[in-house]
Amino acid sequence: MSTVKTYRATIESTRLASSFRLLRGLCQALLASWRDCWYELFWVRTLWTVATLLAVTVCLSAQLSGPRVEKIEDELEIPESPGKLELLFGAVKITQFRDKSVTAAFLHSFLVRYALGPIGILLSLAGCSTLITGFLHSGMACLVLTSPANRWLTLLSRYISGILICALYAGLFTVATALALAWSLECWPAITFLGWGIYCCHLATFLGISILLGITGKHSTLVLAGTTLFWLICQLVNLTFWQAGFQNIESFRLSGLTVAYWLLPKPADLTMLLDLASGAYQHFSLWPELEWAWETGRLVAWASLISSIGVGLAAVTLAGHEFRSMELL
Repeated sequence: MSTVKTYRATIESTRLASSFRLLRGLCQALLASWRDCWYELFWVRTLWTVATLLAVTVCLSAQLSGPRVEKIEDELEIPESPGKLELLFGAVKITQFRDKSVTAAFLHSFLVRYALGPIGILLSLAGCSTLITGFLHSGMACLVLTSPANRWLTLLSRYISGILICALYAGLFTVATALALAWSLECWPAITFLGWGIYCCHLATFLGISILLGITGKHSTLVLAGTTLFWLICQLVNLTFWQAGFQNIESFRLSGLTVAYWLLPKPADLTMLLDLASGAYQHFSLWPELEWAWETGRLVAWASLISSIGVGLAAVTLAGHEFRSMELL
C-alpha cells in the first residue's frame, strides 16, 4: 500500500514539475519575443497612437452650452430650449438636448463603439498580418528552426505578445478619451473596462486565425485577405442565424445554420456585447435581430465568448502543430 502511495506521489510531483517547466518556458519565450513583436507591430502602434491623439483632441475641444432645463414638480425635467455641442474648436456644431453627464457618456460610448468594435478589430488584424510572416522571413526564424528551441512555445508567445500590445493601446485609448472628456465637460463618463475585455476576446479569436494563415500561407497579403474574408463570413453567418430566428423561419437548412453558428466565431454577438458594456445601446440603435436575441435570452454572453475564443485557440494549436514540422524557408 505504501508503495502505491509513493508511486502516486511521484507521479503528482513529476506532473507539477513538468507544468512548472512549461510555464517557465512560456514566460521566457514571451519575454524573448516581446521586443521583436514590439518592433514588428510598428504600424499597429502608430495607428493606435494617431487614433488616440485625434480622439483626445476631439474630446478636449468639446464644449457644451445649454440646454436650458425646466423642472416640473421638482421631479420631471423637460428641456425648454436645446443646447449646442461644439467639437474641434467650433468646426462641428451639434444641437444637443443632453446635459453634460449624458453628453460625456454619449461621446465616450461613440468613440469606444467604433475604436474597439469592428473597425478597430479589422485595423488591428491588418497591422498584425505580418506578425508571423515577418518572423518567418527573419533571422530569428533561422535561429529557432535550426535550434532545439520549443517551436510551439515560440509561436504561442508571439500570439500572446500581439494580443497584449494591441490590448495595451486599446486600454490607453479608452482611458485617455475618458480623461479628456472629464477635463473638457467637467464630468466623468461612465467608463467600463468590460468593453475593453470584449475587444481583447474578439481580437484573440481572429488573431488565432491570422496566425494559422501566416504559418500555412507565409504571405502577409494572404493573411490580410484571408482573415478579413473569414471575419465577414462569420459576421454573415452570425446575423443570418439570428435573422432566421427573428423571422421564425423553419426549414431544413436551419439545422445546418445552427451548426455553423456554434462552430464559427461570433463577431456580431461580440459587437452586441460591446454595445451593452460601453453603454452605446442607450444612444444608438442596435441590430433588431441581436436585440431580440438578447431580450429573449437566446444570446448567452458566456457561450458566445467561450465558443469564439475556442476557435481562436484551436487555430493557434493547429498552427503550432504545423510550425513544429516546418522546414527552414
